[in-house]
Amino acid sequence: MVILLKQLWSAIFLLTALAALLSFWLGEWNKARCLVTIILIVCIANAIGEYSGQDAGTALVNMSAKKARVLRGGVATEVDVQDIVFGDVVLLRAGEMVPADMMVIESVDLKCNEAVLTGEPHEVAKTMEAKEAGVAFPTNMLFSMTSVTTGYGMGEVTATGMKTQVGLIAKRLKSNKDSSELNPLQRSINLLGLTVACGVCVGIVIATAIAYYTGYENPGDRPCPENDEYCLLQKSILRGVIMSVALIPHGLPFVVMIMMRVSAQEMLAKGGKVAKVTAVDHLGATL
Repeated sequence: MVILLKQLWSAIFLLTALAALLSFWLGEWNKARCLVTIILIVCIANAIGEYSGQDAGTALVNMSAKKARVLRGGVATEVDVQDIVFGDVVLLRAGEMVPADMMVIESVDLKCNEAVLTGEPHEVAKTMEAKEAGVAFPTNMLFSMTSVTTGYGMGEVTATGMKTQVGLIAKRLKSNKDSSELNPLQRSINLLGLTVACGVCVGIVIATAIAYYTGYENPGDRPCPENDEYCLLQKSILRGVIMSVALIPHGLPFVVMIMMRVSAQEMLAKGGKVAKVTAVDHLGATL
């Protein structure tokens, strides 16, 4: 329910809902039903997508290693990853996930893919001595959730769980997360919504003023009695409201929803995990 209600927190959605209420008030039932249908479709589709996208979190967890081979008492023993402790010596070979942060103590053509940390897809050769000093991810270190692509080797565990580099990144993201923070696209849409709202208000004033001072009345309506200024003012305001409703871009939420859905599906087809559709926009804003 919380996910569903969050979908309504948008200036365009609020304007569309206001337009639906005004349409009901004006007796335009078909238009009002159409607007309500658009709101419900977009909100439910986004909520379902975000809820089901939570499976991406599970998928990311499944990417981590479940078992690891550890040297204990001089014998290679397979243990659960959560049982690995500081100082354990872990055996690694091609195709395995690194279960913890560790220092390389043996390397035979050992290479890892560290894209989960750096975003770089190329392999990194691991050595017992760092090739470069002062870098964030030295070559003599193996990092949790990275994968061994070629060779084999051993590493001594230096950090596990939330103390690993991946864990520290997760904690930083969590501590900096603001549930009320809007993504770039939401900020742009809200700015557009506020601009449209100002335009609607101006449109109502101008249309009302023109209709009132020209004495315009809809030929299909019952005319106001002569010299009944109050009746003319009411109809002028109603005319302004009718014209302003047409200024609201009712189809924008539907178009945005389709665009984000298509983008999320494209990322999924390429192996990306999208926990929230809005993450697609964050990614696009960095390019």
